[in-house]
Amino acid sequence: PDTDDGGALDGAEVNTDGTDPLDPDDDIIVLIQNPNIKDNILERNCRDPFIDTRPSNGGSYWYTDVVCTIYRWGIVQGRSFNFYVPDAAVTRAEILKMLLLNAGADPNDGFGTPNDFNDVSPQDWFYNYIGMALDRDIISDSAGGNFYPNDPVTRGDMADWAVAIYKWKVQGDLNVSHCSDLSEGDAHADSFYILNKTVVRTPQGEIIPILRGYSNGTCGPEQYTNRAEAAAFIVRLYLAGGIIE
Repeated sequence: PDTDDGGALDGAEVNTDGTDPLDPDDDIIVLIQNPNIKDNILERNCRDPFIDTRPSNGGSYWYTDVVCTIYRWGIVQGRSFNFYVPDAAVTRAEILKMLLLNAGADPNDGFGTPNDFNDVSPQDWFYNYIGMALDRDIISDSAGGNFYPNDPVTRGDMADWAVAIYKWKVQGDLNVSHCSDLSEGDAHADSFYILNKTVVRTPQGEIIPILRGYSNGTCGPEQYTNRAEAAAFIVRLYLAGGIIE
């Protein structure tokens, strides 16, 4: 599938006027303004230590400012000091951390939260984040077993966790016709519907879903997301989601 970069993000704003001029049936979810949004969300001439997020001859890639911005927010780090590794698959532990910090969670909140995962221990860097996710019913360890924190996250799980963090619900009739590989009642269908119908608006008037399908008509719930795509997803959630309690 092609890259889900979310389109242009420069200075994107949430549609908060209470109406949806694009859809006469008014089935796009109305968004709540994030009070922390600035006129231009992405930092220009942003500085970070990564040498793999900008061309060696200068200029930028589509994700250069996106990655740098959330790095400066303290949401992401590189796989090493100088390498972000944008094309690598984001792991389950990494995206959980990104989602929680983006929503304003305190990384110390999950300290000491017990869990039954065989592959998560207090010595792991992601231990507190998994504890927070358990506390907030974003994930469950009721069946025991493994969390597989270092495995690539699927788009389906990433979508479900984002929707669970903000407690978004389907408004109106569920319709995933934009996803040829999903049907009503399928796992992840609700989350893909919500994240496709929840939009942010650029100053140029472009409408960007938080999570869109691919150009071939699929949504790829079992596909993996790379670290550049994950950064764009996090910025769109920030624009739309506000801060959790």
